[in-house]
Amino acid sequence: MTKDAQRFKFLIADADKHTRKILTDALKARGHRVVEVSDGVSAIGAAGRERPDFVFVDRGLPKLDCAKACRHLKEEASEGDIPIAVMTARADDEEVVALLSAGADFHVAKPFSVAEAVGRAEALCQRLSRGDDVDPTTLLPGSSGIAREFRARTRAEKPFAYLCADIDNLRTFNESAGFAAGDRLIHFTAAIARTAVLERGGKDDFIGQAGGDDFIVITGRDRAQPVAARMTELFEKGRAGFYSDEERERGYVISQTRSGDLLEVPLVSLSIAVVTKRVGSLGEFWQNAMELRSFIKSRGGGQYVVDRRSPLGKRGTMPVVVAGIGDQRDAVRLACRMEDLGWRFFTANDGATALKLTHRLKPVAVIFDEDLPLIKGEDAVRLMRMNPPTSSIPAVIAAERDPGGGLEWVGKPVDPRELDRRLREVAAARISEMAAEGGTPDGQD
Repeated sequence: MTKDAQRFKFLIADADKHTRKILTDALKARGHRVVEVSDGVSAIGAAGRERPDFVFVDRGLPKLDCAKACRHLKEEASEGDIPIAVMTARADDEEVVALLSAGADFHVAKPFSVAEAVGRAEALCQRLSRGDDVDPTTLLPGSSGIAREFRARTRAEKPFAYLCADIDNLRTFNESAGFAAGDRLIHFTAAIARTAVLERGGKDDFIGQAGGDDFIVITGRDRAQPVAARMTELFEKGRAGFYSDEERERGYVISQTRSGDLLEVPLVSLSIAVVTKRVGSLGEFWQNAMELRSFIKSRGGGQYVVDRRSPLGKRGTMPVVVAGIGDQRDAVRLACRMEDLGWRFFTANDGATALKLTHRLKPVAVIFDEDLPLIKGEDAVRLMRMNPPTSSIPAVIAAERDPGGGLEWVGKPVDPRELDRRLREVAAARISEMAAEGGTPDGQD
């Protein structure tokens, strides 16, 4: 450790003397202070007295099991800001996600590289001590840290992949389970991102949080899909712990809208956009990721998708349509059929979200269900007409009968071929313009 390097205090809770010794020796060799305990009860007491900067906890703690120790340690820490790495040997995925759900920030599988484990712990302590832009719930770097990392990678001129993940149906989860449960779910998602990177990524991989439930992983192109697949797998296995037995059995949560309507909302899932195309700015990367994530959600979410416009494969030019469809299953079915007919469909399950997508994507056309939640289809069209950036975009209403007022419409239930014909009629001018330009609207390629 250099003369000016910072020194931190580490707590090691492990019944195995050998593990404690090798970690202690490595940490002290770098100038850090170490407190050792051999059981869970002592770990809680030491955390309260010593206020460590980082805690290593073994799964097999006596007197107080590891999951309970993690929960207590987070409660003892001011605002939960003491990082916890849980160490396991021969643990299956179910046990790993249970420990991460209990509050652990990292999972370290035994045997492990002591130098790597100490290095990662030290780097996190340094970020926290500097007061960097770090989220207090997840202990991940924020937007400024992401921007710095992106610039550094770009200057190095080495190819990399950019994973952008977010939690599907988080808003309704917060409404039904409470924001404290939502914070635990966000913390869990950060923990599985760290675990996936440790298991499938590289030493120089970066994890950040752009805000809320937007998580960023920067990794090598060859590691992008393994990391994304592992994150999806761990989230799928761990989400059950955030629901009641009845909700897990049903597979959905019953939510009530402001108007009193009952909705069947699917369980939370994780959508990950994988972008590998070389671009000039972070904004371009972010735009590509947002477009791809909207596409994933139009297919029901809960999966990772690689941008086929990237070096991993090129996707054909397709005109973009935003569809406001209240029933998610109908939206997924319609999106799949419309893609077969040559359209890129971005769906939203309420009128407000559909309008936001329309404003951001500037599609060749939009289709709104007449019975959309929050903002009805006809009202959404009127709001579009009042907004200059979207006033000229053609709109179609899906209705059981002609809504009148000069609005374009298709009958319900929507027949994909009829909708294809109708969209080509109303968006003919914009599609011709795209063909002449050789690209998609507003630079989408």
